[in-house]
Amino acid sequence: MAAATAAASPSSSLLLSRRHGVSPSALRAGASRLRAPRCVLGAEQLRVVEEGKRMGGGDPWAAAWTPKAPAQETRDSRLRIFSGTANRPLAQPVILDYLASKTISKDLVVVSPDVGGVVRARAFAKKLSDAPLAIVDKRRQGHNLSEVMHLIGDVKGKVAIMVDDMIDTAGTITSGAALLKQEGAEAVYACCTHAVLSPPAIERLSGGIFEEVIVTNSILLPEDKCFPQLTVLSMANLVAETIWHVHRDGSVSSIFQ
Repeated sequence: MAAATAAASPSSSLLLSRRHGVSPSALRAGASRLRAPRCVLGAEQLRVVEEGKRMGGGDPWAAAWTPKAPAQETRDSRLRIFSGTANRPLAQPVILDYLASKTISKDLVVVSPDVGGVVRARAFAKKLSDAPLAIVDKRRQGHNLSEVMHLIGDVKGKVAIMVDDMIDTAGTITSGAALLKQEGAEAVYACCTHAVLSPPAIERLSGGIFEEVIVTNSILLPEDKCFPQLTVLSMANLVAETIWHVHRDGSVSSIFQ
């Protein structure tokens, strides 16, 4: 998502003028500034999956989801965070509010489905009353040997909240959930921002291993991808608040702290 603060393009001015019944020139002349938010949200994740490429550490906006505000936020820094919130969103506020409303259990443990998501899971755990953290560690013991999974942390008798940015085929998060069940987890919840749900994700997620699968509507899910355990949360308020902060030259990073 990007916010353009320069003069509006002819096409956008024409669209606005038709909507409000004024000429494009009058619209531009009477406005102190015009912003044109461009909503991409999950589109980048879909493009990555369709092209068979996964985003790596070179993603220039990845750091925007570690919400450390600059000492003095400038317009460029706000737009950088704003763009990052769309391209690599974790939607923490949306998912956290929902979990708080459910009052699932006081004995929670936040689980990262792989080592690469530890920073994300740790930040999530801090927002859940500093819940303990567990990590599913996958590694190969040698050449041509099958992958072995280990659990770092204690989940016995606890409700496990697995956190990821995207669920594609659901292989990693489902195999991790199976390990949590073996280690004595009372229930397993899966949370992510982007629900791509490529086959056979539906079969894996609806197989009964998850108590609930919580996603956002950053990617529109057709009816054939919905199943009883699935809960889809709206990002509308989060996106609207972000746009409002950018338009008012306010702090965007404060939304995610």
